[in-house]
Amino acid sequence: MNNTTRDVGHIVKFNGQNFPLWKFGFWILLEQHDLVKIVNGEQALPAEALNAEGVVTNRAAITAWH
Repeated sequence: MNNTTRDVGHIVKFNGQNFPLWKFGFWILLEQHDLVKIVNGEQALPAEALNAEGVVTNRAAITAWH
């Protein structure tokens, strides 16, 4: 997921009447970029864990999620 530029030119543009075709193409894109679990809500952004001083102790896990 490090590549910030996404080639979406191959996905059929949604025109209000072609949802099944558009959904299929978009779903393939999500699978290719390992994003399905995020979209489904199975993988969520880790909550900040704070120590006694209020410093975030799991910043690496949060950064890795992005």
